Amino acid sequence: MAAYFDYAQSKTDAEEIIDYFAAGTINAILRVDGNKGVRDPVTGNYTGGSPAVNYIDLKGVKLGLKKGEADGTLIKESDIKYILSTENLTVIPTVDDKLIIESETWNISYIKELKPTTIILAYFIYCRK
Repeated sequence: MAAYFDYAQSKTDAEEIIDYFAAGTINAILRVDGNKGVRDPVTGNYTGGSPAVNYIDLKGVKLGLKKGEADGTLIKESDIKYILSTENLTVIPTVDDKLIIESETWNISYIKELKPTTIILAYFIYCRK
């Protein structure tokens, strides 16, 4: 018999972690729309263009990585993990966005969804400076 994974409990656990550790923190996605120019795949920065900058408020919490979570390519030892609540979320995060956590700007390197069906319950966003 296959093991049962309780996604509803995982969402509840993630929300409780976020509520406990992120109370009073200011977090946002920095999204650049319009003519962004050309993206450097190494740094994630753009040159040229005439971008429109948007800040989207978020509810989430910054965590360190678990042992063995870094693979050395997509996720590096120096990265951080941000658990993003989907509660009242108005955008889908992308690697082209930047994450602002307590006035520090982070580049998004990888995004993993907690998604047992067609509904995304939370995002795990891996970021680096």
